[in-house]
Amino acid sequence: MERVWYATVLFLCTLILSSFQGLSYAQNATVSTEAPVVANVNFSYSDISFSPAALNIYMQPDKTDDFTITVKAEKGNLPINVRVGVDDNLSSFSYVTPISFSLDVLQAENITFHIDTTDLEVGNYTGNILGLVLETNKTFYLPVNLTVSKGVGRFLIQVVDEAYRPLPNATVSIYKGLEFLEAGLTDEDGYYMSHFYPLDTYYAIAVWKSGYNPKATGKRLVNNTTFVQIVLSGSPILVFSPNYVFLTLKINETKTTVLRLENWGNGKEKWIDITTNQKWLKVQPTYLEYLEPGGFREITVTVGPFSKEGTYIGEVKAYGFRSSAKATIQVYVSPPPAPAPAPAPAPPVNITVPVVTPPPPPTPPITKFPAVDVDYPRVIDLIRGVSKLIFIRIKNVGEVDLHNLSIKPSSEANLLMEVYPKKYLLTKIGDTKIFILKVLSEEEGRGNITLKIVSAELETYREINFETKISAVDPEVLRSEIESLRQILGVLEEELTSLGREGYSVTGAFSFLSAIDEKLANAELSLKMKRLFEAKGWIDEATKDTSDLISLIDRIRGMGPVRVGWGFLPVLLALLVILIFLIVFLLIVWRRRRRKE
Repeated sequence: MERVWYATVLFLCTLILSSFQGLSYAQNATVSTEAPVVANVNFSYSDISFSPAALNIYMQPDKTDDFTITVKAEKGNLPINVRVGVDDNLSSFSYVTPISFSLDVLQAENITFHIDTTDLEVGNYTGNILGLVLETNKTFYLPVNLTVSKGVGRFLIQVVDEAYRPLPNATVSIYKGLEFLEAGLTDEDGYYMSHFYPLDTYYAIAVWKSGYNPKATGKRLVNNTTFVQIVLSGSPILVFSPNYVFLTLKINETKTTVLRLENWGNGKEKWIDITTNQKWLKVQPTYLEYLEPGGFREITVTVGPFSKEGTYIGEVKAYGFRSSAKATIQVYVSPPPAPAPAPAPAPPVNITVPVVTPPPPPTPPITKFPAVDVDYPRVIDLIRGVSKLIFIRIKNVGEVDLHNLSIKPSSEANLLMEVYPKKYLLTKIGDTKIFILKVLSEEEGRGNITLKIVSAELETYREINFETKISAVDPEVLRSEIESLRQILGVLEEELTSLGREGYSVTGAFSFLSAIDEKLANAELSLKMKRLFEAKGWIDEATKDTSDLISLIDRIRGMGPVRVGWGFLPVLLALLVILIFLIVFLLIVWRRRRRKE
């Protein structure tokens, strides 16, 4: 009983002392309405993450490469101090920078993972990139799988605009199927070098840049460094410079001025028609196939003639596929000068003054313009390593005949191109001439072929877009080429028949045409037997012979019809007289012998 009493007293004393202590704390405390809330958080609360979550890397021997890895603080105490490195499996050929840094919650830091395969043999290497949080002494792992192989390569990508000017800071993303592989920005020259990936595999490359249309393409990695050029299209803006011209002319006078049609936008304009709204305005050229961004073409404008005085206003307009422009031409035609006042009458003299009739006014000059209508494919598909025939028909729709008409193709891509025939000596108004363009591509990709159509009277341009792929030879393409060549031979046969009726010597040309037709028959036979490359060889030979036949017809036309000359007629008459005398002599001798018998 006594022990229970002592325990109770001790408990009451302890309770009284604790109450006094709480009262003392309350009296010394300062009340604040903005007092912070303090939470005691355990150090194990801090976490980081790596992006990507794993690295699957391909590299060639004796190469170096850098990879960007993002380290992000997901949660934890502040500051979050991180130290990164590589484990022993990777330390002999790789390292990371920087090795230490501090992060706030949800803050990210990029580190560079550098690999050097100079001393590595072909094979597979695995390891981890380590991330240590110093406050918790907790380590996070990023698995790394490195494959060193000679069967890998990388893309060298150049991004350009439609004038083939490099585009820096364009975003390049690479995918394999739906799997994202990497992304980065082009340098100041528009280049981006990818990491290494397995060869003979198709990859999707997507490119984007502000102010341009995004573009994606599929490419196959074919060698150590596969070059890919991607053209981004923008928006063209056509402008005439100057866009206003004032001219002063006299009656029956003609003047010529030059305007510049400029493209102020960042995209290529195509299929530009240049017209006027007045008969007294004529322009040359009347059509442009394209105008690159930042480029210009000079437009010659002929004004007049006028038969009456006054003020005239006209417009020169350019209509492109996506934009247009116009320039105003204002002309003031001055009145003819006032006649000189009559001289004072002279005193009468018995002298006869002859009346001089003034010459008639000069005839106003007549300006005639050349122009052509070109029929050609705007888009073609090429097969790598296999030539293709492109048939181009040019019709003279101008006001003058064309001399030495030819086509000069050019391209930034690696193409082998030949044109048959080299030129036409004469293309009369309304005539149509056929050219055959043979194109051979050795590399995959897309590009443009610029056709410069030139004669002694004009110069104009057209453009063909192409894409080169790797595929088998299509029999239907060869069959269409044979059919096109036969159509050309049909036109040439009609022309030879017409020349023959006019008295031209066309016998040899007809024999040549028959030989070409026989080669096309051999091509058809090879095609039926599925000997595609043999058929292609016959088609190429027939193409070259067709070019020679066209040139031969040009020369026949230039020589004129065959005329019968009279220079040898006396000789023929003399031979005829001698022959008659010889016959008479033999007849007399024969009769004498017969009488003797």
